[in-house]
Amino acid sequence: MSARVMIVDDEFHIVVPLQLKFTKAGYEVITAMDGDEAWEEIQKRPPDLLIADVLMPNMNGYELVEKIRKDPLLADLPVVFLTATAVEQKTREWAAEKNVAEVIAKPYSVKEVIRTVERMLESSGAVTG
Repeated sequence: MSARVMIVDDEFHIVVPLQLKFTKAGYEVITAMDGDEAWEEIQKRPPDLLIADVLMPNMNGYELVEKIRKDPLLADLPVVFLTATAVEQKTREWAAEKNVAEVIAKPYSVKEVIRTVERMLESSGAVTG
C-alpha cells in the first residue's frame, strides 16, 4: 500500500507538477485548492502527510494546521509548508510552534520536495511510494 499525500495550494501550476511527480513515484495523491476543501477531504480520507501553501483564500495554511493540531486523530499528521513566505522569521517560528516539520521556500525543486516527503514518511513509519 502506498502512502497518501495531500497537496493543498490555490495555484494550479503548483499543484499539477507535484501531483504528477508524486503519482509517478508511487504515491496516492489527494489535492485541494484551499484549506476548506482540504479539511473536507482530510475528514473523509486522512493523508499520511500534508503539503500545504500558507497563503490561500478561504482557510489559509495556518488555519488548516490549527484545525489539524486540535483534532486528536490528526494531531500528529506530518506537515510541510511550501510557501513564498518561508523567508519570514514569523512563518518559521509559527511553523516550529505548531510542529510543522518542514518549511520549503518557493521557488523550490520538485526533487527536493519529494526527498523531504520520503524522509518524513520513512521516519514516521508510513509506507512510502
